[in-house]
Amino acid sequence: MTQQRQLPLGTVLPSEPHGTVVSLPTMSDVDGYERQLPAVRDKIKAGYPRFVLNALVAEVCDQAASQVGFDRARSIALHSVRAAHQAVALGLPTTHRLHNFKSWVLLEVDAPSLERVNKMVQHAGLRLASRAAEAWLANRQESATEALATLSTYLLPWIKPATVNDFRITPSGMNAVAAALDAARSVQRIHGRTAWLQLGWLYVDSSELLRKTLAVDETLTVIEDVTDTAAIERFFAAHRGKVAAVLAELPNNPQLASPNLDHLSALAVKEGALRILDPSSSGLVNVDLMPHADLLVTSLTKYSGARGDVMAGLVVVHPGAPSATELREAVFAWVGPVAAGDAQALAEQLPEMVEIATAQNQNAVMIADFLGKHPAVKRVLTANRGVTAGAYEKVARGPHRPGALITFDLKGDLNTFYDAVLLPKGPSFGLKFTLLCPFLWLAHYDMVTTEEGRERIRKANLDPDLIRLSVGAEPPEVIIAALKVALDKQA
Repeated sequence: MTQQRQLPLGTVLPSEPHGTVVSLPTMSDVDGYERQLPAVRDKIKAGYPRFVLNALVAEVCDQAASQVGFDRARSIALHSVRAAHQAVALGLPTTHRLHNFKSWVLLEVDAPSLERVNKMVQHAGLRLASRAAEAWLANRQESATEALATLSTYLLPWIKPATVNDFRITPSGMNAVAAALDAARSVQRIHGRTAWLQLGWLYVDSSELLRKTLAVDETLTVIEDVTDTAAIERFFAAHRGKVAAVLAELPNNPQLASPNLDHLSALAVKEGALRILDPSSSGLVNVDLMPHADLLVTSLTKYSGARGDVMAGLVVVHPGAPSATELREAVFAWVGPVAAGDAQALAEQLPEMVEIATAQNQNAVMIADFLGKHPAVKRVLTANRGVTAGAYEKVARGPHRPGALITFDLKGDLNTFYDAVLLPKGPSFGLKFTLLCPFLWLAHYDMVTTEEGRERIRKANLDPDLIRLSVGAEPPEVIIAALKVALDKQA
């Protein structure tokens, strides 16, 4: 993918039934995508599967609903019986029906509850995978056993000191997050620990899931500035003996800021709080958070599944974590099954992980330097630049490993730049091909479209119109040339 061209709206990357990226080439397309305008919606047949209903999954819903007499408009295909019960418990539909197809479940809910249930399905990663849908449509039985064994062999060196008894591969990164939150809650509540800390501006589904699953007697404190050690200390002092867990990303997305894990761990361990850490933005290949994590959660859709055609995640219980036995039981009781086809596709790709990450890191360093010198760019953020670079480098697996993500702010108009840049544009990151997106317009559309919301974003030291660039493994001069043409129009 070295040719500089504008990919048409709705183009799926990679160009196959399980591609997880959809092209949104103009800001008008981004706006229409968020507002679900028919002119845009009708051209989008695939995309990131937790947000866009894959055509194969839609076909499964159509056939199954007709077969069992469910209302198709109110039916959702889920990956397991467990997922169906979780969707009901999280979404609380007034009425519902289930039909078990053995390899997956169709859930029908009442119309007023549909949007709420769908949101919880999105947050927790409960939807049927496209490869599982494909197998069902073909009446094909598949097993993930061999692929999962291969994946374990590849993943174990990156999650030491965990053993095969300490982790599960999950249907998505968010399914791993949901399992970790549920496990931490179940273990800590019996000790009266009901205070939660969200550290940093987190990925929208992580923060929404944490907020929406709070029990009536639980509290959530959000400290968006990960460098505010005084605020972190005040939180622990104010909730002595009550802290359940801390949820943090390293680096977070899209600030690309990293908390000081030495400081955080000292406080958490002293107070008996669990540390739930997520390295999705940098990937297992670039950072080692296991020494600081009681529960490690990450997306394998990024970096590990770098072709962009896999949905999977990983949840790890540190064998030395407090109540490790109880945490494992709770985690393993919550996670859903990864689709056999996704496990097989991921097993094929993991041998490429180090090579692709090496190219991404080298390219990211060069491109960040280019952006930092261009007169049309106001600010450039990477994991290993800025005030939290030291915190990141402490857990990096070596120097010059920032990961694929670069965030930059423009001095000029977002629309002009975005529409002009001839690079693939759409959600997701950590893939072998470069992707660019106006991240906050996709993740927080309700905020960027109001002045109140935009001010809220600015208070978090973010530009509402920031650009998030996920650097691929292409020749760096190709990426830089495409950026330069668009930036020069603003300089």
